[in-house]
Amino acid sequence: MKKSYWGLLAICLFYGCSTKTSQPVVAPRVSKPPSPIHEPPMEVEKPASIPCASDDDNDGVNNCNDRCSGTSYGVKVDSRGCRIDPCTLDDDNDGVKNCNDKCSGTSYGVKVDSRGCRIDPCTLDDDNDGVKNCNDKCPSTPSGVKVNSKGCRVRKCDQLKEGGLQVTEVICRTSSDSSVIEECKAYCKEGCLSPEVCRELKR
Repeated sequence: MKKSYWGLLAICLFYGCSTKTSQPVVAPRVSKPPSPIHEPPMEVEKPASIPCASDDDNDGVNNCNDRCSGTSYGVKVDSRGCRIDPCTLDDDNDGVKNCNDKCSGTSYGVKVDSRGCRIDPCTLDDDNDGVKNCNDKCPSTPSGVKVNSKGCRVRKCDQLKEGGLQVTEVICRTSSDSSVIEECKAYCKEGCLSPEVCRELKR
């Protein structure tokens, strides 16, 4: 141990020794950069959905009021967007409900049968005057009124012409029967008799 000491002393004297103790080298203190602030991503405002502007099933009722979404195309719906029972509808107003109507789209006023199909007017006589509708020029003739082949009321003049007007005028001038005279006056009101005869009947 002494030998080592004296050896080191000799080296120190020969080369020179520093009395300063070596200090450990300390790296300069470098400040850390500030940590980045992690802010939440900025939310982009989405356009507000407007359900009342849409009608996904195209039934005529917008989505916000539609209680029966997904209605099949062409199905009749109510104000809630729900299917209407076809047996409550009569689209062509012919008196036969849609569910039983085999001839939809019948024109207004056309006579139909129980199937909703047009009835041939030549099979009908609505006013029961003996002339079918297709030939009746005077529909709605009162019951019991005598009509001609066109379904129109036979006037007294027509009856007189059939029996011969001149003979009747003679009867009207000469008859003393009050019922005949009243009948002749009725003919005058219809213009069936000549003015001369009618003037005589007024006396």
